[in-house]
Amino acid sequence: MATSRSLQARLAKVRKSLLCSLNLLLQTRLHGPSIIDHVSEILRDVLQQLKQIRAEQAEQRVMLSEALQRLRNKGVLQHPDGMPTLPLSNLTEVEDMEEALAQTANAEYLVRNN
Repeated sequence: MATSRSLQARLAKVRKSLLCSLNLLLQTRLHGPSIIDHVSEILRDVLQQLKQIRAEQAEQRVMLSEALQRLRNKGVLQHPDGMPTLPLSNLTEVEDMEEALAQTANAEYLVRNN
């Protein structure tokens, strides 16, 4: 399982590889169908790597959702007392939410769970 940092590193490597390849093509001044073939091959490689990165990110989102659900089920992530549930429906709930968000733990709960 790749981490976000490793995915970013791979994306940077792909970007660098693409730029180096295109630079080389421009320096050698390839013309006609030859340059089109080379650029097409490079773009296919980049597209394939991007598809792999997207698939890994989707897998990570699923795993994160499952982990959060397990934590909620265990009671680790409980809705804070005094914090209204979303969506807010009246001014009193807005005021209650503002008061609840004054506490860092409540703000973190809201960010992580919504």
